[in-house]
Amino acid sequence: MTSLRAYENLNGLLKITCDSCGKKRLYFCYDCHKYVSGMDQKVPSIELPVSVEIIKHPAEKNSKSTAIHCKLLAPNQTRIFDSKGDIPYFNNSKQFPNTVLVYPDTSAISIAEYVKENGPIQTYIFLDATWQTVKEIKRKKELRGIPTVMLRTYETEYWRPQNGLSNKYLATIEAIRYAIEENADASGTPFNAETLLFWFYYFRQMVDQNLCNKHIANDNTNNITETVTIKDENGG
Repeated sequence: MTSLRAYENLNGLLKITCDSCGKKRLYFCYDCHKYVSGMDQKVPSIELPVSVEIIKHPAEKNSKSTAIHCKLLAPNQTRIFDSKGDIPYFNNSKQFPNTVLVYPDTSAISIAEYVKENGPIQTYIFLDATWQTVKEIKRKKELRGIPTVMLRTYETEYWRPQNGLSNKYLATIEAIRYAIEENADASGTPFNAETLLFWFYYFRQMVDQNLCNKHIANDNTNNITETVTIKDENGG
């Protein structure tokens, strides 16, 4: 996990106006997928060895989507599309060679197996949606015929798991990180993509600290019925 020292530049900041939409945001505008002025100088960035294409269901709230973190931290390799809008024909193998969809259907193979048979993955497609809505995106004509791959098994560190699902279901940004690393390992060129979790871990430690403070308050007042919420979680 990223050291808390890495977040010292974020202490004491106030909301400022997004220069694209005019809304007040703290760290970044989750609607415009961009940092507020000057923020890019305070946080890390990363150049990825693959392209990341994210197709987001409109029901997924921008303020809670971890997929946006990838666009912020790796802007040169990341694009985000609305599933209800126009998206490229990613199944055009000439335009998008060695492109895979990360989706654990019955035909999915491991990333290592795909790399062994086809060479390194060049483009990953991720569907940012709940498991209740993801199949709607997968059926889009622009994705038909694209090979599917699945990750090895990991446990999520997300503080807001989907209802009824186990901790084996990852947040989108976690899946992106692990997929990139698995591809790099299988290709013989290891790559550390942990920087992609910079914002994920930042908000995680805010949740942890608020839980700790709330538990202390509960101990002092014998009130154990309160719940914790984090306001404006994604820079809002």
